[in-house]
Amino acid sequence: MGDPKAATSVINCLTADSPQEVDDLVSKALSSGGSEWMPKMVDGPVYGHSFTDPDGNVWEVLHMDVTQLPEGADR
Repeated sequence: MGDPKAATSVINCLTADSPQEVDDLVSKALSSGGSEWMPKMVDGPVYGHSFTDPDGNVWEVLHMDVTQLPEGADR
């Protein structure tokens, strides 16, 4: 077990149903004592943001818009 305040030892990832849900969850985390970890990310069908909780654990929240995947891609 590592000390999450000293170095990242695990990254937890949550999925969201929409980009708005990503923003809402991260906003709640930040207003409850969390800190932004990485900047918001938009990469094709993926929308995400991340934060650390007050103990230093890293959380990512991602939404994938499967309607933007190419035809024939696994959904």
